[in-house]
Amino acid sequence: MPNKFLILLFLPIAMFADFRPKETNNLVILLSFPRTGTCWASSSIQILTQRCCYYVSDVLAKSYSGNGLNFLNTKIDQNKPPFIRTHFPFAITSLRKPGNKLIVLSRSHRETVLRMGKLNSQGRFDRAIFDTFYENSPTCKNLSAVYKFFDAWPEDDRLLIEYEDLVLNPVKAMKSILTFINEPETNLDHYEKNLDHYRQKMVKTYSSLTPPKKWGGSLSKGDDPLFHSKQASKNDLQIIDEFIRKKVGEDLWQKYFAKYAIDI
Repeated sequence: MPNKFLILLFLPIAMFADFRPKETNNLVILLSFPRTGTCWASSSIQILTQRCCYYVSDVLAKSYSGNGLNFLNTKIDQNKPPFIRTHFPFAITSLRKPGNKLIVLSRSHRETVLRMGKLNSQGRFDRAIFDTFYENSPTCKNLSAVYKFFDAWPEDDRLLIEYEDLVLNPVKAMKSILTFINEPETNLDHYEKNLDHYRQKMVKTYSSLTPPKKWGGSLSKGDDPLFHSKQASKNDLQIIDEFIRKKVGEDLWQKYFAKYAIDI
């Protein structure tokens, strides 16, 4: 079985051109838009594969000591290749070639927008915050790029994982990922038996890392994939649909987003 890196990068755009891993073949790349379950997915992968997780700054500095990023204090095998996560598709443009695996996490645009728009201590949707964040945030400007990048990747080497599956059926979602990256299911039974424990620990850890005062905390608690949409007015949902449709274009809208623009 070839060694694989699982890459999830968090980087300033200025650092994109500097990212060049030593080995650029047989990589596994996890790409996501913010608030699509990245922490839960990466922690689950870490539990199941025992790989270290690093930010790209550690990779650039060649700082591979310790267990890296380990939200759930998972057992790590230092002999296995690490993984790194990213919201920035342009960071890995040079890695788009046969044999390199791409996993993209996807979530309802309504949920991500509403989640981002709750960046206040009250945990309520704030249109002003939404307008400012989505118009000016470099990360949010990558929304359409994430899906364009996925479409451009060789079909046999790409996998789309829905946030809804991560929440409602994480065992099935993780089994798909393990099969896709050619990892054994050795720890899958343990993961399933301890799923509630890991979920609660993830919520607690995530909330401590992103307190409500700054990011709204883990408001949904991972229980309901439509948690935020159900609290929004029809007018807010319509505004969000129109905004995202214009932002991503008609082709991407119909392919990846229109299915979420439904009455709740």
